[in-house]
Amino acid sequence: TGKSDIVSKLAKKLGIVTVSQPLAAGELNRPLVGESERILIALCTRCYRVPYAMCCISIDEIDSLAPKRDEDSSESKSDKISVLLSLIEGIKDVPNLMIFCATNRLHMMDEAFLRRMSGKFFVGRPSSDARIAILKRIPNWALEYGLIDRLSIATTNFSGAAVKALTRTITVTCMAAQRTESNHRVGEIEALKLADHTAQQYQIFIGSETLPRLLLRNKLDGTRSRTHQLSTNFKYTGRIVVDLYNHCIRIEIYGQDTHASNDKLSILEYDLYDNETNVQTLLERLTAYGKNRNVQLLQLIDLNLLASQSAYDEKKVYETLKDRYDECAAYARSMIVYDLDALVGVNKSESDSNMGRSISSSVHNQSIYTYVLA
Repeated sequence: TGKSDIVSKLAKKLGIVTVSQPLAAGELNRPLVGESERILIALCTRCYRVPYAMCCISIDEIDSLAPKRDEDSSESKSDKISVLLSLIEGIKDVPNLMIFCATNRLHMMDEAFLRRMSGKFFVGRPSSDARIAILKRIPNWALEYGLIDRLSIATTNFSGAAVKALTRTITVTCMAAQRTESNHRVGEIEALKLADHTAQQYQIFIGSETLPRLLLRNKLDGTRSRTHQLSTNFKYTGRIVVDLYNHCIRIEIYGQDTHASNDKLSILEYDLYDNETNVQTLLERLTAYGKNRNVQLLQLIDLNLLASQSAYDEKKVYETLKDRYDECAAYARSMIVYDLDALVGVNKSESDSNMGRSISSSVHNQSIYTYVLA
C-alpha cells in the first residue's frame, strides 16, 4: 500500500539523520541467542555520536520483531521486545532517536510497544478515484480508449504498488508489440489478462480467484457488457441483500429521494441476470457498486477465507471475522460481502415414529449468523 516507501523517504523529507539503511524486521531476527538484542542496541546507540541532531531508524514489517506476547511466547521473543521497550522511553532511552515502523498486522503487535508509539498513521489501499489517477499514467498510445474505467473496477483491492506495476506492465507490453505492429494498443481482454497476472503476483484474491479473471471469464463467455450503477437519486444505508433463491437484489435506502426524511427506510429491488447464480458471479456487480461509492476495500467472507486462515474452530472463526471487520473499519469507505449460504447451513432430518414421519430443521453455525446480523 506504500507504507514501506513512505517510511524509507520520510526521514529524508524531514531532514532527519538516519543511523542505518531502512531495515526489514527479518534482518534483525538472528538465530543466535542475544544477537538480535545486541544489534538493536548497537544501532540505537549510534545516535549518541550526534547528540545535537535528531536521528531515526526505519523498520519494515515490525510485527515480526514485536509480536503480541502471551503464555505461549518464547523467551527470545520477549527479550527482543524488552530491549525495544527499554530503548523507547525505557531505562536505555535515547532522547534524540525516532523509530519509524511499518506493518500490515497492527492487531498482532505487542500492546506495550504500540502504547509507546506516539503517532500511528493508517495507509490503506487506494480508492477507485485514486486507482484511476494512477492508471491515467498509462500513455494514450498504449491502451484502447475507454478502458481506464473498466480497469479501475478490475483493480479493486489492489495496493498502490500493484496498480503501478500494472501500468508499467501494460506500457511495456504495448511497446514490445509495437515492434511488429506499429498501431497496436492493449485491448480489454489483454489488459484483463495482465491485471490477472499482477493480482496473482501480489496475492490479491477475492474468494478463490482474482477479480480480473472473473471479469475476463464474463467477457470470453460472451456475456454482454453491463453497466451496474447506483442511482444518485437515493441516499443509501450501506446494506445490500442478495436473494439467490428469488433471483433478486435488495438495496436499503433512506426515504425515496435525497431530500426525504432519514427516519423512513425503503427498499429498492432489482432482478439478477441469468448468470448471477453465486457470490463469485456477483462480484462484478458488487465491485461496480463499490466503485460508485468510492470504496477502498472489498472483503469477501466465505469458506475459502476461513480455510486459508485455518479457522476450523469457533474461536479462530471469530478471530478471523473480527480481524476482517477491523481492517474494513479502518477505511473511510469499505464493503464486506458475507456468503451466508456457505457460512451458515440448514440441516434437515427425517424420522419415522408411531405418529408418522416428522421433519426437523436445525441451523448450522447460527452463532456466525447472529454475529453478522449484529
